Amino acid sequence: MGKVVDLIDIENGSWNKELVEQTIDEEERGLILNTLCSKCGPEDRWFWWPCSNGIYTVRSGYWLAKLGHIRSWFNKTHEQERA
Repeated sequence: MGKVVDLIDIENGSWNKELVEQTIDEEERGLILNTLCSKCGPEDRWFWWPCSNGIYTVRSGYWLAKLGHIRSWFNKTHEQERA
């Protein structure tokens, strides 16, 4: 399987239904075909959501890792309290 863009008919701004039906399983096919495609969407690009400018920094990676660790600890602690 390639990229999502390979499943889109760029000229018509819609899904290439034939290709979607050939490559996507029946369960997900309906979800995809019912999702509208933009006829004038911007070009895809990488974006790092934890930073307001979208650029990865070590600081933002550290913050995200620490946040994940805190959430994991919090969930584990609360599970033990419920038991």
